Amino acid sequence: MLYERMLELGLVERKTQKEMMELVRDAINNRKNCIIEAPTGTGKSYAYLIPIIESRGKRKAIISTYSKNVQDQLEKDIAKLTDEYAKLTGEITRYVIV
Repeated sequence: MLYERMLELGLVERKTQKEMMELVRDAINNRKNCIIEAPTGTGKSYAYLIPIIESRGKRKAIISTYSKNVQDQLEKDIAKLTDEYAKLTGEITRYVIV
């Protein structure tokens, strides 16, 4: 649902991104851990954030970044995705960035 909304808003569909999303969804649904490593530009942030947001708190997620720049970009991505999710569902997503 959220992914489709982001595509409507101009997100470019990427095969690897969809594959990563399915891995994250599977990990959430089956209470498994999931570690993702991929090159820049593959859409990792949305690939893990969308399933986490859509899971509505089934599992807690910890996202670790290697730099303040990546953390700042992640903060923007989370804000954008949670805002769109709220528009679609009326649900507020809570998160903390440290």
